[in-house]
Amino acid sequence: MKKTSLLVRGSALTLALFSAMPAIAQDASAPADGAEAEDGRVIVVTGSRILNRPNLDASIPITSVSAEDLLETGELSLGDMLNRLPQLRSTFTQANSTAAIGTSGLNLLDLRGLGTNRTLVLVNGRRQVSATPGTYRIDTNTIPTELLERVDLVTGGNSAVYGSDAVSGVVNFILKRDYDGFALNAQGGVSSRGDRGSYQISGVYGKNFADGRGNIAVSGGYAHSSTLLFSDRDGQTGAFSGVPTFATVDSDIQCSLDASGNPIPGSVINCDPNVRNASDGIPDQYFFRNPGVNFGNASLGGTVQFACPAATAGNAAQRALVCAPFLSPTGGRVADNYMFASDGSLLRNNPAIDLRPYGGGVLGGRGASGVEGAMLLPGLQRYNATLLARYEFSPAAEFFFEGKYVNITANQTSTQPVALSLGGTSATFFLDNPYLTPQARSTIQQALGTTSTTAGFSMIRFLNDTGTRSEKHERETWGLVGGLRGEISSASNLRYEVALNWGRTETYYEAGGHFISSKFNNAANAVRNAQGQIVCRINADASATNDDAACRPINLFGEGAPLTTPDGLAYARYTPFRNQWAEMFNATAFISGDTSGLFELPGGPIGFAIGAEYRKEDAYSAYDAETTAGRTTLNSSAAFDPPSITSKELFGELRIPLLADMQLAKELSIEVSGRVSDYSNVSKKVYAYNAGVVYSPFDGLRLRAGYARSVRTPNLSDAYATQSQTFANNLVDPCSQTVISQNPNRTRNCAAAGVPTVLTLPDGSTQPWVNTPSGGIAGFNQGNPNLEPEVGKNLTFGAVVQPKIIPGLSLSVDYYRIKIDKAIAGLTGQAIINRCYDDTVGIDNPYCAAIFRRSTSDPLTNATFNGQSGRNVSGLPIITLPDLGPAFINQPFNYASFKASGIDAQLDYSYRFNEDVRISFNAALSWIENREFFTSITDPNFSDRVHGELGDPIWEGGFGVNLVAGKWDIDYDFRFIGRQAIATWETQHSHQGRAPLNADAFPVKYYPSIGYVDLQVGYTVNKKFRFYAGMDNVFDTLPPWGLTGTGDASAIFPVTGRYMYAGAKVKF
Repeated sequence: MKKTSLLVRGSALTLALFSAMPAIAQDASAPADGAEAEDGRVIVVTGSRILNRPNLDASIPITSVSAEDLLETGELSLGDMLNRLPQLRSTFTQANSTAAIGTSGLNLLDLRGLGTNRTLVLVNGRRQVSATPGTYRIDTNTIPTELLERVDLVTGGNSAVYGSDAVSGVVNFILKRDYDGFALNAQGGVSSRGDRGSYQISGVYGKNFADGRGNIAVSGGYAHSSTLLFSDRDGQTGAFSGVPTFATVDSDIQCSLDASGNPIPGSVINCDPNVRNASDGIPDQYFFRNPGVNFGNASLGGTVQFACPAATAGNAAQRALVCAPFLSPTGGRVADNYMFASDGSLLRNNPAIDLRPYGGGVLGGRGASGVEGAMLLPGLQRYNATLLARYEFSPAAEFFFEGKYVNITANQTSTQPVALSLGGTSATFFLDNPYLTPQARSTIQQALGTTSTTAGFSMIRFLNDTGTRSEKHERETWGLVGGLRGEISSASNLRYEVALNWGRTETYYEAGGHFISSKFNNAANAVRNAQGQIVCRINADASATNDDAACRPINLFGEGAPLTTPDGLAYARYTPFRNQWAEMFNATAFISGDTSGLFELPGGPIGFAIGAEYRKEDAYSAYDAETTAGRTTLNSSAAFDPPSITSKELFGELRIPLLADMQLAKELSIEVSGRVSDYSNVSKKVYAYNAGVVYSPFDGLRLRAGYARSVRTPNLSDAYATQSQTFANNLVDPCSQTVISQNPNRTRNCAAAGVPTVLTLPDGSTQPWVNTPSGGIAGFNQGNPNLEPEVGKNLTFGAVVQPKIIPGLSLSVDYYRIKIDKAIAGLTGQAIINRCYDDTVGIDNPYCAAIFRRSTSDPLTNATFNGQSGRNVSGLPIITLPDLGPAFINQPFNYASFKASGIDAQLDYSYRFNEDVRISFNAALSWIENREFFTSITDPNFSDRVHGELGDPIWEGGFGVNLVAGKWDIDYDFRFIGRQAIATWETQHSHQGRAPLNADAFPVKYYPSIGYVDLQVGYTVNKKFRFYAGMDNVFDTLPPWGLTGTGDASAIFPVTGRYMYAGAKVKF
């Protein structure tokens, strides 16, 4: 049964709450955290290896969440449940795991929003093998939930105890010990819309033997969650009716300023003298839904783009066919696009709302939404098996073993499918293509103003009907732990442990909806041969050197048309694939104990632990040969086969109880720990240390404080990642005249880089220089072998109150402050380009050195990016650009600094009315004081404020009530998420004394505060049977303002809506 709200299970929880668990949940459970079992064995304690150090006495805040609270909801993803805790940011959930190539279905944890690489995930205090080869990130789907006892979350650095990566904190999954019995669990659920069905069944069997000196436990489970697509919920996502989102309705074009800072009217076409700091007081964007935003230049059947010619005496008919009745905000002529219907006819686009006069897009019409095949939640299937065993030969020698196997399959569809002009595909077609209908051919001829039957034209098309881009993943994880532990002294105050830990992850994925680029282009370029047959042009031209007898043509004119030419599809189609593996070997040995029998301080014996550790991490990743060579429509990537990284480490801990059981000094203890590490990929030894103090003046009040220096060394990908292709989609060139005024440094820096301010068109007319890529621009990601370790500094202090006059009440309040220096960070393509031209010093900076533009004599191509495949210019068809290499190169550097601080408060109260009736209340509140990222190399004090932005609410919390009345129990949970900025904080707010970048960018500044209510009712028949049913998100609250939860930040809002489930537990 759910005793308390998941949000508020904390370090202040008392053993009274534990004892309030129903009998069915107590069977074979481990003792409370930090307690000693009846036979003298010590329970796993998070944050220390010192003997008998309970978490309640720790100098650092530790939040404990029981497995019961985590698992008895409708959600089957352990990671998604944990992400409801305010300590964790929803950076990598099921919903947004589909945002990148190869990551679908992963759940990665991110404490305090400082990055998944800075959260160390452990099981029973031991490291686990990575789920993403090259990093050290753990997929929580590989945790054996059937034997899970609780999860401990430690805020702040713990590298002194656990080694590298424990910078923002540690999440430790504690498994049950000595399980004795047999249990079966089953659960199923479905949303109120009848989708996202899920179910799971699991079992566990355990047996004590040899008078309790041995135990073996085996568990296994199967879980399935159904795929949820955008197209399943058009009203929520706009898959067919247009994406609900904010769209541009006002153009803030700022005039040039004179020497006195006054605007010069007419200095920029259509500029408004009232615009300052990119604002004129009129909201630039409004929210639209049904119709939502569609692509104006791409459709599912194909979009032909035309140029709006300058008016002449003889082209009135052509202009009437092509030209829109307005100009762009920069004064350029605007052409309407034509789109193919399913029957092959070519029709003018007819948007319901046309925002192009204001620099916006179109709503409704014939264009594609771009998300017709996108995925809200991936389908996930998981098989897992776990074996735990131990046998005590004598008090001095106990053998223990942990083994697990997990098999996970997940699917993924991309937001947009393969599109013409991307992935090496050509957007150029010819009028003699025999698949053109006479009507379409005639329309194109009239729009081009030509009578030619062989002229070329440009067409952009999403290839949904050939199969949207998709991925099918299979991940297998093995883990083995074995070792010896026991007592060294007869007084039981000195123990040892030696353990070997091995893990391996193997992943394989296939990508659907792709082609060999050259074959696709060959098949798309169709013509009739001398015999009147429709063939590939390469087989009908005068050259025999380019012939391909296997080539078959494809019809691309109209949605569904490719399916009428299956031989052409078969010729061009290709299924890229990737193999990866990660492997970890870890050996640890330590001795822990205390000085009892030798000497004691007034507060008791000194506790200590000292040990050594060796670790080796290795990884490999490679695509098929075609993809590696860049011949497919999937991003190319070289094989990743780095040298392994090893570490040799020494560590130690001391717990010094200075005073105890004295007046105004119920307890006064000091804790210190340290670690020195030698990493093979770091030139110098690495040091980490912790120090803490616990002071209790009297029973019921404990004060604590801690300081830590933690480290994160570069992982395999940070240091050795080979070049892999990436794309910056929807890129906005900061040197475009439409946005150049959004930063005061851009005009100067863009001019210094040689970017023009005026674009001369082929007819001699001019318009402000605007570079709008027709698709994503290509760049490279790569590693940096010269990285240094990150250094984290962490301060925490707080209090735990458990007043005797109110039994069952506990309150904890803790403040944390984390700063990370030399942070290893890379940037997106957009961020690299922006930082180049926004630099306060000039273009002599590392960002500009990583950006590559063309330098040509053609005004239409000059200053575009090397990796840009096309350019949209008002009044002209898409300008196709050759690939000259990457537009940018992104690699990590030790240039960033991160800061995070805040307060966590937790309140718990339980009361038993009689033997059959009890109630518990709990509440939690988290306040972010500060979360800032400092990512400017040239101006280290320049920060990006994060707290208050989407994904990082300043206030977050919850409240829960649980009532047990005889065999019935009712649980009510309320989760609160505070308001969050619509855009980046700096867009509409001042920061560091800087004015907002665009104060009127949106009509509102914040996503609203939102609350979620969950309910569960259970009935315990007897100690063997319990049934329950529940409803998550009772009021069916969906993400606000068109958010889908699939973005890095928007995943804080659950996307499923109301979810109903029921389950049963049987124990024997």
